[in-house]
Amino acid sequence: MIFVLVHGAFQGGWCWKRVRKLLADGGHEVFTPSLTGLGEHSHLLSADIGLETHVRDVVNLLTFEDLRDVVLVGHSYGGTVVTGVCELAGSRVRRLVYLDALIPSDGQNNFDLLDKSVADLFRQTAMDGWRVEVPPDMLLPYLGINSPEDCAWFEQRLKPQSLRTFEQTFRCSTGALEATPKTFIQCTNPSSGSAYERAAAQAQTEGWAYFSLPTAHEPMWTMPRELADILLQVARSDPLISQPELLRTSPTWTS
Repeated sequence: MIFVLVHGAFQGGWCWKRVRKLLADGGHEVFTPSLTGLGEHSHLLSADIGLETHVRDVVNLLTFEDLRDVVLVGHSYGGTVVTGVCELAGSRVRRLVYLDALIPSDGQNNFDLLDKSVADLFRQTAMDGWRVEVPPDMLLPYLGINSPEDCAWFEQRLKPQSLRTFEQTFRCSTGALEATPKTFIQCTNPSSGSAYERAAAQAQTEGWAYFSLPTAHEPMWTMPRELADILLQVARSDPLISQPELLRTSPTWTS
């Protein structure tokens, strides 16, 4: 089975370290790309990086590695990214998994989905008008990272992100999303906030497969075994998909 795990805002592929090992030890192929400007690519951060950049990062991974029948997982901000990836490369995606993640509709950006207080904070504190700094209270209680060693490890790796990634609009034009099975995994203890509660409610209303984990917003770190088990359960429930490549038009991206 092939898993592609897409991280959330300010993070990088490193945040999947524990889950990646568990899945790989089980004989599965696992990719954990760091989006442009983040993780090991943080030296590439610039004002020009937008949501489209991050979507293309993952589409290119699927294309150049020739990955098919992929379980594509997006965490938090990564939910918007994987939705865009499915729009462009849906024939390669076996299932979309939203891990306590945002779910965009056509014409929305991440600030439309986040609480207004968060959007206002990011805009007001953006350095040089474009570089969104890591929120000072991100580790506790929001992510649930509480040991001194883990806090230090995370603090060294969390990096600023371009404002444009939050402001660029998602466009839906190919129809690939409707054909792709979807799962939502909600973090409930404590809740990650109303934006993610709204996303979880939407997923349940639309009849998606639904799971919950009694932890904060970073289950790949706080409950890696339980998360890996859910991902495997979800993946095994789907028949193998073998779709022909579909001709896809590129969605229109607007800042």
